[in-house]
Amino acid sequence: MRSPTTGARAPLRARDEAGRVGLHAASGTLTESERRIAELVGSGRSNQETADALFVSAKTVESNLTRINRKRGVRSRTELAHHITTGDPDQP
Repeated sequence: MRSPTTGARAPLRARDEAGRVGLHAASGTLTESERRIAELVGSGRSNQETADALFVSAKTVESNLTRINRKRGVRSRTELAHHITTGDPDQP
């Protein structure tokens, strides 16, 4: 017999926890920070320019770009820029 803490809900909790710790995206939706970074980088700013504009480190921008690229399924800044200019940056 399944206990209330296991069963069908366990895979959902595992997926959410994996997303929380960065193993994979819990959803394809960009966070507000990711959206702002995607827009700035997509408009042609460098990582350092984006970091300066948002008062974060360049490493933070790099980390966010890694997640953005995974969520959006893009491999380059050019693809990201095209993705942003042709539609909602929050949609896959």
